Amino acid sequence: MVHWSNQRHVKVSDDTAGNTWAPEAYYDDEISKYVVYWASNLYESADQSARTSLTYNRMMYATTDDFINFSKPHVWIDVDRRGQAGAGSIDATVQKVGDTYYRVYKDEKSMTLRQEKPTDLLASVNGQYPSFGGVSTENQWSLVGERIGDKQPNGYGGTFTAGEGPTMFKANKNDVNGYQYYLFADQPNYHGGPNHYVPMATKNITDASSWEVIGEKMPEANFPTNSDGGKPRHGTIIPVTREQYQKVLEAYAPSVAVTRVPRVSVQVSVGADIVAALPSAVAIMTKDKKTHKVAVQWNVPAGVSSKVRTVEVTGTIQDDSRMPITARVKVRKGK
Repeated sequence: MVHWSNQRHVKVSDDTAGNTWAPEAYYDDEISKYVVYWASNLYESADQSARTSLTYNRMMYATTDDFINFSKPHVWIDVDRRGQAGAGSIDATVQKVGDTYYRVYKDEKSMTLRQEKPTDLLASVNGQYPSFGGVSTENQWSLVGERIGDKQPNGYGGTFTAGEGPTMFKANKNDVNGYQYYLFADQPNYHGGPNHYVPMATKNITDASSWEVIGEKMPEANFPTNSDGGKPRHGTIIPVTREQYQKVLEAYAPSVAVTRVPRVSVQVSVGADIVAALPSAVAIMTKDKKTHKVAVQWNVPAGVSSKVRTVEVTGTIQDDSRMPITARVKVRKGK
């Protein structure tokens, strides 16, 4: 994630499309290909001068295994919601749990988010949105829930009533808040929002009503700043390993990338409080050759000091690097 090839453009829509909006890619292990999906208004003619009125957005998709060669585009969601001009379906995001796919996207008529599920990701929806109920065949979608996060405080001085550009991603293993999945949705200022992501989370992705808006846990001050001065919106969250993260920090944030941590070693008596014996802060060196004293949060399982032994305990440096640190603890008899 440091050395990138040159940017290039790929045409995935056909000539009858008026737009190709908000693409996202999901690797489907059922077909061993990436499914790239986006929103397009479709017209009867490729002649743009013949398009006298706006149609409505369909969700489209194409497949690829190399991001060079793509299949022809297919219609994925085709539901005409035009009580007003241009009301269709846009901005999908997908995750898979077991044999079931979960999809969240924007209903342009209500301007709210829907969640649906099938067992075949490429199954199409035509005519009307799926309703509640179990999936009767593998190529049918069913509704999990509507108006995701609606009317909850957004954490930024307002209420989440409408959103778009959602991105859904799995929580890290042993997430400290106990969440299973996260869903970041853009609430732009024209939808009464802060014009950036509003985070949501759930402990049960199968229950759409369990999505809770957690903006108060992610203050704006912690958001990065875009090159245009705004805050993140309409993006995609991807997981990185500790090693990948370290390489990115060394390349782009040398003042954050930790290159040296101290060796920590303590001795305690049987039954002693190991956390109290460990240093609350350590001196580290970063890629820019500077030394910093930073706090450490130690993770010491209960009962570690219950008998004579030598063990290693882990901790996390409390700065933007989140660098792991270990300590050698010798538990001995006596004082």
